[in-house]
Amino acid sequence: MKKYIKSTLLMLLSICLFTACSDDNDSNPTLVAPTTFVLNTPAIANSVVDLAHSSAIVLTCTQPDYGFPASTTYSVAVATKADMSDAVKLSTNSLTARIELDAKEIAAALTNIKVEEGATEADFPMNIPVYFQAEAVITTTMGTAVETSRIKSNVVSLNKVDLEFSLP
Repeated sequence: MKKYIKSTLLMLLSICLFTACSDDNDSNPTLVAPTTFVLNTPAIANSVVDLAHSSAIVLTCTQPDYGFPASTTYSVAVATKADMSDAVKLSTNSLTARIELDAKEIAAALTNIKVEEGATEADFPMNIPVYFQAEAVITTTMGTAVETSRIKSNVVSLNKVDLEFSLP
């Protein structure tokens, strides 16, 4: 008799286990493609920035609205043209909306851009506007990027950057 009761209870429990909800309760996260991603204008935008005597340039941004809190990786490109046509992506990545960029890396990238445009070492130092654009992408726990979540920010500038000849 015990055997039949156990078998019956086991069957009832297994039936309960295989039942499902009739509708989805919409609590599952859905990846929304964000439409805006804002890189904040730095407070030093109109100040003279001397890259040779600076250790870092700090940029801040807003997190893109993916529809849920997501682990986001931020990267930055630097350029000497406002349309970012000569942009160089910097190696610094950030996991927070505060991005600290190495001033020496920025100086080396800008020097390379200017040399490619035909500048010589004699043309340095120079005072130029510098443009930045951030990129955000969701990253998995394994560190791979979710490509459909990639978005670029607006372009911000530092209007008076003193650039000395600097190669890595």
